[in-house]
Amino acid sequence: IKRKNLFLTIGLIYIFIISCSFFVISKNGLPERFPKIFFKKYSFENYIDDIEFNKGSKGEIILIGDSHADTLSNELNNAAQENDFSLKRFHTHMLLPEIQEYDLIMNSIDDNFYKKNAQIINYLKQSKGSTIVIYNYYSLRILEKDANNKKFRKIFVGDLFSNDKNTSFKQRYDLVKKTFIDTISEISKNNKVIIIYPTPEFKVSVPIALIKKIIFTDKTKIPTITSDYETFIKKRKLIFEILDELPSNV
Repeated sequence: IKRKNLFLTIGLIYIFIISCSFFVISKNGLPERFPKIFFKKYSFENYIDDIEFNKGSKGEIILIGDSHADTLSNELNNAAQENDFSLKRFHTHMLLPEIQEYDLIMNSIDDNFYKKNAQIINYLKQSKGSTIVIYNYYSLRILEKDANNKKFRKIFVGDLFSNDKNTSFKQRYDLVKKTFIDTISEISKNNKVIIIYPTPEFKVSVPIALIKKIIFTDKTKIPTITSDYETFIKKRKLIFEILDELPSNV
C-alpha cells in the first residue's frame, strides 16, 4: 500500500469518526433509541443525615433505609402531597441502635453508622402516630454478600469494647436479629410500622441488561428480565426468618 493512500485512508476514517461523535453529542446521545420512561427521574435525594420532602397536616410518613428505600421516595412523596401528609427521610444501612459497623478494608469502625442510628432513634422516640416505612438491601447488610455471593466490605459488630471483627457470622447474625426485632417492636408501640420485604436480586446490572436488549432486539417495548423467586427465597431464608418474627402488628 502506498504511503499516500494509507495516510489518506486513515485521515478519512478519523474524519468520519469525529463527525459521528459530534453528531451524537449534538443530538444528546440520540435518546429516541430508548423508551421515554428511561429518562424520567424518579429519585431526587441526596445523602445528608435527614431530608424533609413534604409537610402536611394529616400525619407523618417516615421513610428509613439505604438506597433501596430511595426507590420509594418519589412515589411516597407524590402520595404524601396528594393526601396532605408529611414525608421525612432518614438514610441508614440498617436501623440497628447500639451496633457498630466495621469496615474490613479500612480496618476501622465507621462512626457515621452509629451516629445516624442514634439520631433516627431519638427522632422516633418523640414520634407518635406516624407511619414508618423501612426498606434495606438485607442481603448485603445481614448476609454480608451480594447477588453474586461477593462479600461486602462492612459487617455489623456489637459494642466496640467487647466485640470486634473476629466474631463468627452466626454471632453477628444473632446480634442483628435480636437488635432489629427489639427495635421494631419498640417503635411499633406508638407508630404504624411497614417493613418492605427483600426484592429478587439479579447477578447482572438490570439497567445495562435492559439497554442491551433494546439495542440488539426490539426497540419498540421495554423487555422483561426475570429471576426465579423460589430460588431467591431459599437463598435468603435467614432474612425471611428475621422479618417473619417481627410483631404481628408490623
